[in-house]
Amino acid sequence: MTKFYSVIIFIFVFSLLKGQQKKIDSLFLKLNTAGTDTQKVNILNKLFNCFSSTDNDSAEKIVQKAYEISDRINYLSGKISSVSNLGTVYYYQGKYAQSLKSFLLSVSLIEEYDKVQKSDLFSKRILSSNNNNIGLIYQRQNLYDKAEAYFRKSIALDELIGDRKGLAHSYNNLGVIKANVNDNTKALENYAISLKYKIEINDSSSIPSTLINMGIIYMNQNKFEESAKNFLEALRYSTKINILQDQALALINLGDLYYLKKDFEKSIQYYEQGIEICKKQKYNQFLSYALESLSLSYYKLKNYKMAYEFFRRHIEVKDT
Repeated sequence: MTKFYSVIIFIFVFSLLKGQQKKIDSLFLKLNTAGTDTQKVNILNKLFNCFSSTDNDSAEKIVQKAYEISDRINYLSGKISSVSNLGTVYYYQGKYAQSLKSFLLSVSLIEEYDKVQKSDLFSKRILSSNNNNIGLIYQRQNLYDKAEAYFRKSIALDELIGDRKGLAHSYNNLGVIKANVNDNTKALENYAISLKYKIEINDSSSIPSTLINMGIIYMNQNKFEESAKNFLEALRYSTKINILQDQALALINLGDLYYLKKDFEKSIQYYEQGIEICKKQKYNQFLSYALESLSLSYYKLKNYKMAYEFFRRHIEVKDT
């Protein structure tokens, strides 16, 4: 049984919208009455934020439309945002090559933007997010030196513009790098910095990710009580504000925790809850792992029929 993925954070250019349904209705009304294509692109990119954590299919359709319009009218800043958001969609679908291609394209568009218009807050902020997100893909490929270099580029930009939210995300991701090379002391140090920034700015939507990461370290150290406390707190936060990625990850990690404690029936309960979210949202990289883990739990209970069935499903998702 290997440890589960730590939560690595994509940085979005726009803030997560609250009071979602009311905001969504208002934005669709504005979209229908928008007088220019430029306005439509800006509204679509805001709508992407409303759906990115709860409905990956809708988020993809919205941002594809934003990209098509911005490309047709050569609206550079709208195209930059759309391409970056597409990279995020592809990442959560497990399409890493397409995701990396999108982020690199966005970086090149920013260079073009800075030639036309002097580098400003918008370009620095989105360049920082792209550096972070490129680092994440290299992290997935186990290219840790490359990943850390991009995270530190992101941190330098965030310090320059005073973006504490960006700093919180990048320090979280540095913590993941250190955890991956078994430097748990440095990992916890970076997570603590990340959590400090998140609490300072009341970024409740991203607090669960760092709690999960700290829980993973404690779990791998067999500190099960501390681990469970972090996972359950992350689940409480993410459920309250409906952040489905973190709900799924908290549930699957709780499954891991009870697997390690040899309470296989309870581990199955948590895996199944996490799998339902992953299936609906097409979080394929997480779904593949959870299906394999569920198979192992059934195997430990000597239910070989169910173990085989879920391992077969794991292979199908992994191949996809």
